[in-house]
Amino acid sequence: MKKLLLIIVFFAMGVQVFAQNSMLRYADRQFEELNYREAAKVYSEAYQKKARYRTAQRAAQSFEQMRDYGLAYKWRQIAAGHPEASTEDWKAYAMAAQRAGEMDRYFELKKELEAKNVTLVSWVNQNPNRLVEAKPMDTLNTGFADFGWAEDYRGNIYITSDRGEIGKGKKPVRIDGRNRFSRDAYGWTGRDFLTVYRVDQNFQVSEVQSPVPDTYHFSDPFFLKKEPIVFYTVTREVKGVKKREYDINPELYFSRIDSKGEMVGYEAFPYNSFLEHAIITPFVDEESKRLYFASDMNGGHGGLDLYYVEYDEDLKFGEPINLDPAINTAENERNPFVKDGHLYFSSEGHEGLGGLDIFKAVMLEDGYAEVENLGLPYNSPQDDYAYFHKEKGKAYFSSDRLGGKGLDDIYKVEEMYKRFLANLLDCDGNEVEEEFFFALQDRKLKSDIRTDRNRMAKFTAELNHDSDYLVKIHREGYFSKIDSTISTKDIEDEILERFYTMIRIPYRMPVFVDLIYYDLDKSEIRSEAKPALDKLAEMMKENDFLDLQVNSHTDVRASEAYNEKLSQKRAESVVDYLVEKGVSKSRITPEWHGKKKPVRDCGEGQPCSETDHQLNRRSELVLRAFPESGKDYDFPIDLAAADCDEKTLLAAIQDRLQENGLLALPRVYFDFDKYTLRLPHKMELEKLALWMQQRRDFQLDLQGHTDIRGSEDYNKRLSERRAQVVFDYLKGRGVDENRMAFQWFGKTRPVVECSQCTEEQHQANRRTEVRFSSSDLAQEELPKEKATAFTEANK
Repeated sequence: MKKLLLIIVFFAMGVQVFAQNSMLRYADRQFEELNYREAAKVYSEAYQKKARYRTAQRAAQSFEQMRDYGLAYKWRQIAAGHPEASTEDWKAYAMAAQRAGEMDRYFELKKELEAKNVTLVSWVNQNPNRLVEAKPMDTLNTGFADFGWAEDYRGNIYITSDRGEIGKGKKPVRIDGRNRFSRDAYGWTGRDFLTVYRVDQNFQVSEVQSPVPDTYHFSDPFFLKKEPIVFYTVTREVKGVKKREYDINPELYFSRIDSKGEMVGYEAFPYNSFLEHAIITPFVDEESKRLYFASDMNGGHGGLDLYYVEYDEDLKFGEPINLDPAINTAENERNPFVKDGHLYFSSEGHEGLGGLDIFKAVMLEDGYAEVENLGLPYNSPQDDYAYFHKEKGKAYFSSDRLGGKGLDDIYKVEEMYKRFLANLLDCDGNEVEEEFFFALQDRKLKSDIRTDRNRMAKFTAELNHDSDYLVKIHREGYFSKIDSTISTKDIEDEILERFYTMIRIPYRMPVFVDLIYYDLDKSEIRSEAKPALDKLAEMMKENDFLDLQVNSHTDVRASEAYNEKLSQKRAESVVDYLVEKGVSKSRITPEWHGKKKPVRDCGEGQPCSETDHQLNRRSELVLRAFPESGKDYDFPIDLAAADCDEKTLLAAIQDRLQENGLLALPRVYFDFDKYTLRLPHKMELEKLALWMQQRRDFQLDLQGHTDIRGSEDYNKRLSERRAQVVFDYLKGRGVDENRMAFQWFGKTRPVVECSQCTEEQHQANRRTEVRFSSSDLAQEELPKEKATAFTEANK
């Protein structure tokens, strides 16, 4: 009796073991056939009968493939509790906790693993892109899988979904002669097969029929903009295959679009091979005539790789080119998208936040560089893919992240604001560390925008999109900056950056001098002085950063009191004349000195010549830029090309003066065979001496010349004396001899070359030229064809 009972017990145990082994074999087969829903169910039941490590592990993997992250976390926890569990199982457990939103447990596991020198990539360590927000498209998303985004030329949107009714008589993708699974639904998810849906501009949704016969899955449409053509992915039933069991891989097709927007006919991509490899997620770059796609064809790096083929106008395709190893990994890459010199794609192989992440890479002529994870909110611990970038910064992607309606959902990336970066540089291009007043204002709302200054000395701010802004920057001693070009309208870049060179103000910078001479005992402006004063008035009215200083003098005759009053009248006559021409009186500073500061002091008891008296009867005019020390000046907009160097700024201002006929370096002309100075040229040299007193940084180069008559040696000596006499005159007027150099060229450099010269042409050649020898200032050249007119003006 006992023996019979023992036999019955062993028999029952054997039946139980046999039954469980049969269940596991069945579950394994469903797993291999991608019927994860059925596999997960059977693995769960088998584990209840006998708790085995591999059964729990396979159950977790099945739920992960189904993207049921809650149950995947449960089974990863069970698998990790078995003695056979490895470090990889614990890492998978931690990542399952993260995907399921079990963050407390995730941090506990992360800490334990890091103590064992195991590093986890975590999205919680990532700084989100605060400039954008990912919002679900609630008008499109359902409780099913909804993903992808495409648009046709009519403005219709196309998505892929399994929202259809289950059980339309379609067969499954895996052909299994034993028919061990349902033919009414897709075994991977247990729901309907994927198909394409059209969403019109009123958000009415309608199913699009695949033009390819016997289609199971229909997905990934991409519409060309320049041609009525659409590419798409199809998984279809095939006939004539002699194998009892085989896998059908998705293929790439393209169709024409008729006038009603419907797909007409179809053509297979020449590199389809449904029994050998998959081809999915087409994208066409019409500018480069390249068709990009993902495939696991032979010769790749592993899993799905990204490829492209070039095509011609007849849609004849070249050989597939595997993208750079910088892009493709041993895992899966898919969903290529090209925009503005960047390749966007999704990958499981690059370091990411979990599952598929969206990346971008800079496209180079010979490859790719700077593969970058887009980070939060584009990516999550779940799968993120199917990136689509429209114009004006609009972007869409798909994800099965937590909180969605269905298995997959479509998200729209909305700009919250754009980031503004302002770089303040000194004249050497270095970041300015001094404190500056920096104001940013919304031009429409007239409201101030908060700005911060980061550790890199950059001013930062967050700007609303479709708005215009005004920047104001100032600090005492620097030119103020006003920038009204800041706008986020039609700007796709997330960051708007500006560079501002902060230039120190050269206060009281002399830019021009002139002399006005008077008749004896008179203060009236002479007629020959009025044209220059008229031009000076116009210059001052056009440039409010220019002020004038007037110093008036008399000759040395008569009493101190008399000359004091006379010099005052002479200063006031200049002021009154300019005020009458429209210059504000506040911008003119008159001073008078009587006979205290003669330029020609004849000495005690020594009578002055009439020429000396004339040179003493004068008003010195000094035009200064930025005259008020400590005042806040805006940098002149039309001088923006001038850089930080004071001399370059001075040259830019003097160019403007010269354009208005106010600036001319003197040329001293001489009588035949003479080297004595005439009165008009002494007046010009007095003006030059005044300039050299105001600008101690300038140097002079004096060049003496003769006409072409006489011998070479004679003219050499004569030209030397002509340069020397100008040198001596300026030295006598207080110009340091170390600031002057003179050369002589005889008759070797005439301004007028002639064989039988007129007297006017000879006169043009008898000269001493004056040039500034400072390195940055342009030298005024007198054209040869103007020489005669210039000579007449100086007679």
